[in-house]
Amino acid sequence: MPDLRKIEELVKAERLARPSASTKDLVRHLRNWWCMKYGRPFKDPLLDAYTLEELFYEFMTYFYMNPDNDPLKRMAEDQKLSEDETWAAEQLAAMQESADQNASPPELGENKESLPTDLPEFNTKFEE
Repeated sequence: MPDLRKIEELVKAERLARPSASTKDLVRHLRNWWCMKYGRPFKDPLLDAYTLEELFYEFMTYFYMNPDNDPLKRMAEDQKLSEDETWAAEQLAAMQESADQNASPPELGENKESLPTDLPEFNTKFEE
């Protein structure tokens, strides 16, 4: 018989990552992961021999062996995203401020001298 305190701790840890998880959801998820990982059927007797703690331990071992799932890397990426968002907000504020200072739109034809004069002629009438 598995230790109920360990199961409760595992469920609490899983609920932190996914608040709506129940014990049944956790067991179903772990069994599904195990079957997909090893390519075994859901009614495999080997899977039935696993306890919840063993399944959870194996899942966490494989999950954290993947460098993409490193929590420190995720925290660094989240921090970088927040820094990027802060920079983008500052840039938008600076653009808005400069737009407010130049509130009057340019007049038509004021930059007429800077337009190129050697453009090819375009014909928009097509032959039938």
